[in-house]
Amino acid sequence: MVTIFLNSTISASQVYPFLNELKRKKLIQLIQIKKEGQRDKKAYSLTPNGKRFISNTLKKWDELLEIAFVNKITKCYHCGCELYNNKYKKLINKIELPFCCSHCADSYREMFKNNKLYACKICSFSYKNKKLKDKCQNWCKLHKSCNLEIIKYAVNQGGNDDKQEIQN
Repeated sequence: MVTIFLNSTISASQVYPFLNELKRKKLIQLIQIKKEGQRDKKAYSLTPNGKRFISNTLKKWDELLEIAFVNKITKCYHCGCELYNNKYKKLINKIELPFCCSHCADSYREMFKNNKLYACKICSFSYKNKKLKDKCQNWCKLHKSCNLEIIKYAVNQGGNDDKQEIQN
């Protein structure tokens, strides 16, 4: 009998039927280890099919976790670091923007002090001219997503390289 955490146990009557099922599906193979004067020892190893099964299963879990978390990941508007389920947001010219800390929010506001920038109210990407901002905003409204051909002109892509004051 094997003792597992939380005071539950697994007995041979549970393990061996499971191992036999894995053998039947050719996911594991039995290796008999013989020692003189002692009982044969049984060991199991993954077959190539078993390794593929494990790899595929882990990939599926990875995809599920990514789906669960991807909508909760944003980027700091100042430094571009990824934020999980970010709660720190700051209003800058009537637009709520995500930041990792107050230092980034204050630095971002300071760097934009004397210049002008137009921000899409839906996705918050910023542009040097109002025409591109309007194009982005219209696309975002209609498609509920960003257009890569439009946002390539945004000045705040993953690190905010060309900072200016935000205008609506």
